[in-house]
Amino acid sequence: MNTHIGPTDFQLSDMRAHVLAAIAVERAPERSRSIRTTTHRALAVAMIVATVVVVLVLGNVTGILGGAHGGASASAAEVLNKAASLAASQPDPIVQPGQFLRIETHSVDKTSGLSRGGKSVSWLVPSTSVIYRPYDVSDLWILERHQLKPTDFIGAGAQAEAENEWSRQQSEPLINGITRAPYGGLWGSSIENVGQLPTDARKLYNHFTSTYRGGSDSPEEDTWVRIIDLLQTGSAPAQLRSALYRAAAFIPGVQVIGDDVTLDGHTAVVLGRIQSDRNERQEMLIDKSTGLFVGQREVTLKAQGMTPAGSIVSSSSVTTTVVDTAP
Repeated sequence: MNTHIGPTDFQLSDMRAHVLAAIAVERAPERSRSIRTTTHRALAVAMIVATVVVVLVLGNVTGILGGAHGGASASAAEVLNKAASLAASQPDPIVQPGQFLRIETHSVDKTSGLSRGGKSVSWLVPSTSVIYRPYDVSDLWILERHQLKPTDFIGAGAQAEAENEWSRQQSEPLINGITRAPYGGLWGSSIENVGQLPTDARKLYNHFTSTYRGGSDSPEEDTWVRIIDLLQTGSAPAQLRSALYRAAAFIPGVQVIGDDVTLDGHTAVVLGRIQSDRNERQEMLIDKSTGLFVGQREVTLKAQGMTPAGSIVSSSSVTTTVVDTAP
């Protein structure tokens, strides 16, 4: 028995239902498909990435001008707006025929379970996920996933339970192995109309808040999480990334948490937001020198069982490159 700490299945499904981005490739328009899934959190990052890279739509996106109800703190807004300017100047990766857009995600998630003696235990599960999106999206996509050996055991019997769970999952291809499907269809099959999120930050912000469907504790939390999810895909074009940063500056409660924080070898500034009735802080990490999105973290604000307050219960980083070959 084990459970992953983080958004609920309903929240993850709701996030995916809202996801939209244009393919970060300079090429002629092509037919695109959306991918939706309701799988558990271990596959959530890979599924959301696949969803966005194919180009999704949420219907006609027009936005309604309105107030930002205070917005982020002055220091957070400064960081976000500077990152937006830097992001807009970054060239999008260009995928040529025969090449692949390679999106690599490194994740670490806290998992809880019961020891053989029936005691509550927890541990951290590192994993990697790499999506290879071909030049022609109707060709085979490749998803390569690996769940690495668990670490940071808490509670008597935690290591034995964690390693038993890890050994059992080595034979599950969606957790460890390579899968292939046209249009990334193995990870979802519904087809959406092609569309665009607005790149005007105010319209983008108002689109998020006006399409809030529940699942989060407030429209503001929902908007913050949806923006992070879109950035986490590693495939949002430069203009959309810029607009997402500026839209995030409109969200009340966003603050600078730390500077010069390292995640998977990348140095970043950390922005975070606390929902008053939640015990966790959702964080966004940005490279201040380039405006590139580094990753995200979830930090517990109160002790959870034997997990002390201030612990990072989930983190992930993403890098996007263009490659000539795929497994």
